[in-house]
Amino acid sequence: MGTDVAQKVRAAYELRPYPAISRATLRRPPWRLPPWEWIQSVAPGPQPPRRILVAGCGTGLEAFALRRAFPEAEIIAVDFAAHSIRIAHRLQRRLPRLRKIRFLRADLTSDQLQRRIGGEFDFISCHGVMSYLPAPIRALRNLARALTPTGRLYLGVNGQGHFSENWRQFLPAFDFAMARWPGGARLWRHLDFTAALLGEDFVRILQHGPSYLASDLFGPLIHNFALREWIEICRQAGLHLRGCDGAQRRLWPAINDGSYELLLPRRRGEIAELLDTLSPAGFHALIFSRQPEAVPPWKNAAALLRWRPLRTERFRRFKWPAAGSRRLFRFENKAANISLELRGAGWEVALLRGSDGEHSVSQILASLPRVSGAALRSQLYLFYLLDLLNFLPPGQPAKGSVVA
Repeated sequence: MGTDVAQKVRAAYELRPYPAISRATLRRPPWRLPPWEWIQSVAPGPQPPRRILVAGCGTGLEAFALRRAFPEAEIIAVDFAAHSIRIAHRLQRRLPRLRKIRFLRADLTSDQLQRRIGGEFDFISCHGVMSYLPAPIRALRNLARALTPTGRLYLGVNGQGHFSENWRQFLPAFDFAMARWPGGARLWRHLDFTAALLGEDFVRILQHGPSYLASDLFGPLIHNFALREWIEICRQAGLHLRGCDGAQRRLWPAINDGSYELLLPRRRGEIAELLDTLSPAGFHALIFSRQPEAVPPWKNAAALLRWRPLRTERFRRFKWPAAGSRRLFRFENKAANISLELRGAGWEVALLRGSDGEHSVSQILASLPRVSGAALRSQLYLFYLLDLLNFLPPGQPAKGSVVA
């Protein structure tokens, strides 16, 4: 059954390679990943990455975008569809600046993948692939083995709230088989009808065109798993969740009114999983590593003082306040039309300035007026939720550079 489905999935992509190519995408290949500064913040590693694997590269647009972002990195891009790889090679010949990418035909579930791609990678990107594989656990185990000890895996997968979950149940009522793209005027009439019932956001889905719909709506197999299911599959593959892009945006109301403290002592990944049970996401943009995240003792004030805070890449967005200023900084998310202003009596600034990964919380605050344990814990946890600070346990060597 699994082999038969896999062959049908491969045949579908051979017939209709994805993503579709246009003049606009060739001029500026879209960046399909979450912001790099966020990836580096939740899972610090080599910066910039030296070796990159694009796992399931399709027609090559993601690999081209990565080449522009990291011009010195070695990039290998693989896909199981020969037609897609041929298109990628053809595009390479037309775009001289992007020729320094090695495109290979390879199956992510194959036992021979490691030999085919050669060596380990600092960063692996796998966007919109695992949701369509019969056995994603096999592919994820291969990718876990291909990561360096400090490497990061970006995984973009469908969630339980993906639009296809309901559409694939609705359209068969009108005698459509969902296993492959049928095309034709009758289909478009029913798609327009379905989108009109659901509203403007779903009308925009149709604007992506046949290539997108054939991949994300029609097909022999689509996994639209809840986040907890993807986390468990990845755990079995030896991968640990470090962050979920979008979870912080959903937390903004709780951050603004101070109720975020109710989440203590949960990690970022645990919070993302909890939020997904309340309101299932349509797509998960996840960062994994082979190493689990260090968990500060949030409920043990004395032990927390011995941990060493480390500023993240997110500080590149901020400027230190002027001397005597009572404003700490302003954190903005223009996409969500939300801003957060943090104010303090001064110790917060001293704490952030001293968060170099070498000094403990108690060492940083030693020369300052006493801060209550509750206030300190609350502020540290907020900086953690905002991806501004990571924490190293006592005795663990500091890794990576500190952002000035």
